[in-house]
Amino acid sequence: MEGNLWAAGTEGLGFYDQNTWTIYTEEDGLANNNVLAFAQEADGTMWFGTYNGATSFDGSSWQTITAEDGLPGNRISAIAVSEDGAVWFAAGANGLTRWGPPQ
Repeated sequence: MEGNLWAAGTEGLGFYDQNTWTIYTEEDGLANNNVLAFAQEADGTMWFGTYNGATSFDGSSWQTITAEDGLPGNRISAIAVSEDGAVWFAAGANGLTRWGPPQ
């Protein structure tokens, strides 16, 4: 995905592939149209933090995780990927959680 661009906002995600823009919303599989944060894993999988959990996108399928799945809250305000491949999610005052390979 080198050279491509993601843009986040209150009405979903924009993806620019150096030729055209594609807009992704809840109808496509995003947890919520208000996107607060995003990060990319080494394999290219994208993670998006929203008001209703975190959604991953591998280029073809979407998967959402929420507080019911173990996140500290549903409003994901920051995402980081560590060198060991773990994805870290911050949910404001609700805390921080590690998601990914066993430690």
